[in-house]
Amino acid sequence: MLKILKKLLIQLKTTDIITTAIGPKILAIIAPLIAEGLTARLVAGNEQPLDVMPVKI
Repeated sequence: MLKILKKLLIQLKTTDIITTAIGPKILAIIAPLIAEGLTARLVAGNEQPLDVMPVKI
């Protein structure tokens, strides 16, 4: 699982758009990961906007 999370953060540094499920159970898990990805983008010098497309489940 840790390896997958590291890969996710690497991708969030450079991608322009992501889609994610939202709902009462998953949002608490996904939100901190997206926040960490946004921080990683800024640390990497990427100041381009990241479009997040939520999909309600």
